[in-house]
Order: sequence, then C-alpha cells, then structure tokens
Amino acid sequence: MVELYRTHNGLGLPAVIRGQGQAVPLLSLEDALVEARHVCSALSDPTLHLPVIRGSSEVRSAYWLKSWLPIVTYGNGDKLFVDLDPNDGGQSGQIVEWRHEDDGYPVRYRNIEEYMGELDADWLADLSAGLERP
Repeated sequence: MVELYRTHNGLGLPAVIRGQGQAVPLLSLEDALVEARHVCSALSDPTLHLPVIRGSSEVRSAYWLKSWLPIVTYGNGDKLFVDLDPNDGGQSGQIVEWRHEDDGYPVRYRNIEEYMGELDADWLADLSAGLERP
C-alpha cells in the first residue's frame, strides 16, 4: 500500500474489475483519509445508533475501526477497505468489503496485489504508461 500510494497516490482512472465491469477509482491517500474521518465522525455522534456489524474469524466485529483504511468507494456508501488489524483468522492488509445494508464483512482479496491482479489488463497498461489523471 505504501509503495502504491508513493507511486500513484490513488489510481485516478476508473478501475475496471475483470468480468464485473465496475468502474471505481482507487482513492488517493488524502481522499482515503477524508473518507475514514467521515465514517469515524459518525462513531462519535451520540444521536446515531450505529449497529455493530458481525465480524468473522478474519474480520473484527464493529461498525467501523480506525485501523480500516478505505481505498475504494462505490458512491452508494459501500466501500472496500484495507484491514490493518484483522481478527486472528485474517491477515493484515486483507481487502474487505463494507456494505451499508448487510450484516457482515466479506474478505474480497488477501492483499492489495491480489486486488490489483483483478483489474483489467488494458487499464493497468494505461496506468503503467503514465496516463492516469492527477
């Protein structure tokens, strides 16, 4: 993650996931921190009654943790995050899906490399050629 942000600071172009046709940008570090702060601010609002989402052997039970770094937002409140403090059965750096209407956190990728491997090859070639937008 550090190297990805150091090199590209987010991806800029929509990331097309092979076979799914989803177009979502990998957030810049600044945008990821803004998103994380936004979700964390909801945690400190006593008027909101936020549910504790059921975790698993891989992901801790919580609504949101400060050790989760959002890397993709879908625009509907759902997001992918990097889990930096997983449960005993998980691994640090796993990519987890956070869905605002579901009760559970599915691990989608074991790490950022696996996530990047799912991105469309033509899109990655454009990124490598330096065609990403700032």
